[in-house]
Amino acid sequence: MFALLLAVVLAQPADPGHACQRDGDCLISTTQCCPGCCGPSPYATSKADEAVELQKCAVIECAGAPKCDVQCERPISKDAVEARCVAKQCVMRLKKPTKAR
Repeated sequence: MFALLLAVVLAQPADPGHACQRDGDCLISTTQCCPGCCGPSPYATSKADEAVELQKCAVIECAGAPKCDVQCERPISKDAVEARCVAKQCVMRLKKPTKAR
């Protein structure tokens, strides 16, 4: 059963395109199934693709933290960006600064 579930999850396209119809179909994610050297950076994805990624992460066994000898740049804050649907694709945009009152 586990092997069948794993095969189904891994058979999903690596980049299904993050398709959307409206902004509400998109979100900013930092999901990263297994740890990397520099940690997760935010990215835009569709809610449907995020659900598939979370299912995949639930069954993947990570080999452990990689040996890292690189200097990482600080990723952009998830709070500084927003997800928008542009030409039926989820994209990440910087949020417009709000005016102080």
